[in-house]
Amino acid sequence: VFIGNTYSHVSWEYVAIGGGGYVTGRVILPKVPDLMYIRTDVGGCYRWNPENGKWIPLSDWIDYPKRALLHIDGIALDPNNADVVYISCGDGGGPVFFDKVFDMMKSTDRGETWTSTGLKLDFFGDKDQRWYGEPIAVDPENSDVIVVGSRNQGLFRTKDGCKSWQKAGSVPNGAKDIGIRCVLYDSTSHLIKGRTSIVYAGVWDSGGYQSKDGGESFLLIEGSPAQPRRMAITTS
Repeated sequence: VFIGNTYSHVSWEYVAIGGGGYVTGRVILPKVPDLMYIRTDVGGCYRWNPENGKWIPLSDWIDYPKRALLHIDGIALDPNNADVVYISCGDGGGPVFFDKVFDMMKSTDRGETWTSTGLKLDFFGDKDQRWYGEPIAVDPENSDVIVVGSRNQGLFRTKDGCKSWQKAGSVPNGAKDIGIRCVLYDSTSHLIKGRTSIVYAGVWDSGGYQSKDGGESFLLIEGSPAQPRRMAITTS
């Protein structure tokens, strides 16, 4: 109720808005019941609330100058810590987003707050093949080791919990503005220097690449699809 220049008995709640973009990915942590996240191409990321059957918005902190960060290009959970979640986000150069803004963000409280990891590559959350992925993976044996695929700069890895990043030079960048759309650790493989030994990367217009030394080097998998979309490890 508006009275003169003051409001009386006013309360605010979220408005349910239908549509507005795609839900482009979903990740779950099987060992924690109902812990599930989704990413969207223009509307940020969300965590499922099983108590009321609704999605909790996790990107409302993004202000207008950084609105391109609402374009979520990838999302990953830490298999060793249920509170940790990563997103790669950004866009730019289009008719709406004139300034390019990119970042890879980390949360240690299930998306309530976020900090930058310092990795600011091309993450186009609203471009082609955005519904493929995920382009981020956390080593199931070592939370400090993470691989991230970008749209134009190739594959990057950290071994020290995002303090520093190195490019995997043996993995090509892939098709322009699409790049690497899926990465995966083989949790059934043996350990090497405290890390999972086998890692995969799907490079658009190039194929699937495999590392047997924990991500130090990769080789093209002969006969793999030229345009890998998603990957999974089979137990058979």
